[in-house]
Amino acid sequence: MKKGVKIIISLVLMMCCSGCGEKEIDPLSQDTMDKIDTIGEVTIEDQELIDSLMQTYSEMTDNQKEQVKNYVTLKNAKESLDKLVATENEKKFEKQRPYYENVQTAINTAKNNMKHPASFKVSGVIVLVSPPNLSSEWSVYIEYESENDLGNSVSDYGEVSALMPDYFGTNYADRYLDYENDIKNTDDPNLEDNEYTYENPNGTFYVFKLDFDDYKSQGFSGVE
Repeated sequence: MKKGVKIIISLVLMMCCSGCGEKEIDPLSQDTMDKIDTIGEVTIEDQELIDSLMQTYSEMTDNQKEQVKNYVTLKNAKESLDKLVATENEKKFEKQRPYYENVQTAINTAKNNMKHPASFKVSGVIVLVSPPNLSSEWSVYIEYESENDLGNSVSDYGEVSALMPDYFGTNYADRYLDYENDIKNTDDPNLEDNEYTYENPNGTFYVFKLDFDDYKSQGFSGVE
C-alpha cells in the first residue's frame, strides 16, 4: 500500500514540475518576434517597420530581449536597410550638389547685405530648380536670424528673398509652407523625405531642402 502511495506521489510531482524550467514568453517579446518573421528581402519600403522594431527592442527589459530569439534577423535587416538608405541618399545628393554653388552665392550675398553680418545664422534653405525654358533657372530660399541695430535677433525672410533669382516672388516662409504641404500631400511613391518634383504648364520643377551635412561635406560653408 505504501509503495502504491509513493508511486502516485512521484507521478504527481513529475507532472507538476514538467514545466518548471519553462518561462512564459512576454507578450511584447512574442509580438516582436512575430513581426520580425514577416521581414523578407529588405527594401526601402521596410524602413518604417524595421526602425519601429529596433526602437521597440531598445526599450525592452533585459528579460524581454532574451526572449526575442530572432533578434539577429532584425539586426541583419537593419544593416541591409542602412546600406540601401545610404545608396538612395547618394543618388539624391548627386542631383542636388550641382546647385550647392548657387546656395553658397545666395548665402554670401544675404550675409553681406545684413546690418550685422557676423550675427547672420542660417537655419534652413530650400532650393527650387525651374525648367530650362524659364528665365529664372533656380531660386534659393533662406531662413535666417540676424541682429538689428538694437542687438535684437530678427528674422527677415523677404529681405533675403529679394536678393535672389526668384521667379515666384515668394519668401522662405511661403515656400516652406508650400514645400511642407506638398511633402505631406503628395501621392508620389518615390518621394524622398526632403525633395519632390511637380508639374505645371511651364514644365517640371524640382524642389529640395538643403541637407546641411552633405553641403558641408562638399566644402561649402555658411550653415550651422
